[in-house]
Amino acid sequence: MIQSLHKTLPSLTQTAILHLKSQILDAKKVEQFLSVYQSSSPSYILIASMENCVRYMAEKEPGRWRGMAHDCGNSGKNWRS
Repeated sequence: MIQSLHKTLPSLTQTAILHLKSQILDAKKVEQFLSVYQSSSPSYILIASMENCVRYMAEKEPGRWRGMAHDCGNSGKNWRS
């Protein structure tokens, strides 16, 4: 599942993270596709924004972070059925 950080959390526009559950997706295939589609010149400003967002959620809003992770897991169940 891809989660847009900039829409739901304190992060800059165009930032998102990929939640990978190995029992749902083949991690090697995901790596293969990422090598094709990801940029060869990433924006370090956007990467820093994502890292700060994840750190903020882990330190300041741990309950919310766990709730969002749980919601993502439930969404994945719906997609597989």
